[in-house]
Amino acid sequence: MGSVLAQAGRWQEAERAIHSISKEGNKAGALIELGTVLAQVGRWQEAERIWQDAEQVIRSFSRNGGQVWALTKLGNALAQAGRWQDAERVIHSIPHQESRGRAMKVLGSAFAQAECWQDAERVIHTIPHRESRVWALIELGSAFAQAERWQDAERVIRSIPQERSQVWALTKLGSAMAQAQRWQDAERIWQNAEGAIRSVSREGSKVETLSCLAGTLARHGEYDRMVSLVQGEWLHVASKDKALALFPLIFGLIPHNPDLGIAFYDAFTWAAMFLRG
Repeated sequence: MGSVLAQAGRWQEAERAIHSISKEGNKAGALIELGTVLAQVGRWQEAERIWQDAEQVIRSFSRNGGQVWALTKLGNALAQAGRWQDAERVIHSIPHQESRGRAMKVLGSAFAQAECWQDAERVIHTIPHRESRVWALIELGSAFAQAERWQDAERVIRSIPQERSQVWALTKLGSAMAQAQRWQDAERIWQNAEGAIRSVSREGSKVETLSCLAGTLARHGEYDRMVSLVQGEWLHVASKDKALALFPLIFGLIPHNPDLGIAFYDAFTWAAMFLRG
């Protein structure tokens, strides 16, 4: 009822209806949504008062799990509305580390969308949950690339503390550079991505990153580099299964050079015969 009244612009009636809700979680969620609607129509003072009411309700929760969810929702709403200080304060009070990390990721993305680059980096580099920090850095690197801040994009991507994700982000950065006709930079970045693949320890992850890079090279017509990539990896395999796992990487070459595809097939057949299984 409260959301229906809010959408109709009947703010006071919506607020009264929401405050009559008995379940604390539902009441907090409805207040947060009402504050968001008020902010969207420029009624900032009322929005801030409603969000303060929501926070008071949340702080009175008897169950910690519900408080984590509600604080995350409130922090995200404040971040999306550009209420940076309040958003940071609320998010840092989330007692669950993983949930706090996800909320900090949303805040960092909101800073980046507003081109508040220093604040975005500051928040993202302090995310306690590693997986959330990795994805936030990937998104920030992509945002820098979209803004054609190439050096910042590369710097942020190189700070990603996970080899597989760093290779993936470098590959995408090279693609963005190629689309912007920055071919020399794209070549350099792809070369760096190829080198970084050797640091990926898990075999399944290595094949995934190789596939991503090979596909990107094929889409941009970098067939010689793609051949070199596959050949270089094939020289290091030590089993039939690992050799055959690389075979799909050259599928993109076959329409452009059927003879090369046949040669690769013969080579992999040889590998299947002589490498240990």
